[in-house]
Amino acid sequence: MNSAAASTYRTRWFCPSGTQALSPGTANGPLDWNCNGVASGTVGVDINHDGFLGTLAGWNNWGTLVYGGGAVGAGAGPAAQSSQRVLPDELTWEQAKKLAHTDPTAH
Repeated sequence: MNSAAASTYRTRWFCPSGTQALSPGTANGPLDWNCNGVASGTVGVDINHDGFLGTLAGWNNWGTLVYGGGAVGAGAGPAAQSSQRVLPDELTWEQAKKLAHTDPTAH
């Protein structure tokens, strides 16, 4: 993968026999794509098991994501914040005790 960021990850792929292979300890080193015991040179292998051979190339996944669902994680906008109902403070124990001992007919 030729990236220090890949050093903590492993890679899994399909060997020509159909079995899966797993990189030994890191995805940042050479990989034996065709599972012949040698991790060097150019190989032609169907590593994703889709029946086709192709060329692997890097891709900017983040730059090509398209999301049309609005502002995710942005919180409430100013209009929503100003229209939120403000709840009163809860009664303290002392306030509740006073209210419980008040005679409602004394007003």
